[in-house]
Amino acid sequence: MLQSGPFIELFQLYTGAFIVIAAVFFLSGVVKGGMSFGQPLVTISILPLLVPADLVLAINAMILPFTNIYQFWLAGEMGKSLKRFWPLMLGLIIATPLAAWFAASIDGRLLLGLIGILVVVFILLTIFNPALHIRETVEKPWGFITGIVGGISGALSTAAGPVFLVYLLGLHADRQTLMSSNGLFMIVIGFTMWISYWQVGWINQPRILLAVLLLGFVSLGMWVGNRLAGLLSANGFRNLVLGVVLLLGCNMVYRAFG
Repeated sequence: MLQSGPFIELFQLYTGAFIVIAAVFFLSGVVKGGMSFGQPLVTISILPLLVPADLVLAINAMILPFTNIYQFWLAGEMGKSLKRFWPLMLGLIIATPLAAWFAASIDGRLLLGLIGILVVVFILLTIFNPALHIRETVEKPWGFITGIVGGISGALSTAAGPVFLVYLLGLHADRQTLMSSNGLFMIVIGFTMWISYWQVGWINQPRILLAVLLLGFVSLGMWVGNRLAGLLSANGFRNLVLGVVLLLGCNMVYRAFG
């Protein structure tokens, strides 16, 4: 694994390691473009095996809002989503900084193991899609709880999307509401993680530059993914991605605790 340092890592990543990292972020963009989710899951399941996990978490946090702004705007209903789901966003804002502090205070190997566990759980949630029914009378309390869980899992892995999807599916949200609100949640948690990671020292100027460079690769990948979505079997592509990420998550757990 490469050694981490404020400026040393920037120069290291301009060599062969940067090519590998850029390729993984491009691949994550392809997945995001083809499936409308999964960008952080791909990077966080591969790159911590090559570079420090906090570096991957920091870059994901900086990229995450910008890959969801277009989705949020395209879906419309922005004002409606803000008004309806404020309890969930409040939970995110409360839990994310605390979980980021915890992540920064633990051993790197333990962090790798926790990320692996979360990746496996998220993939299983996505595959089995548990059927929940959240009544309108308890929508806001459950939203706050979901925000707390999403904030914790997001700060530890930057991949809280499946948590939000389970909640929205439990509300039987229509496709437009699902796209708009999920985009909003990812924007809020992205900026909240950005601030939280900055406070614990995981985000600095070299990493901001890296994030800007890698955002271009993610954007290109999203464009390719959108094109591939019309050519490939949606279910086949989805199952392939989920299967590979599940194996990578299991490998992370094994490396950390095996």
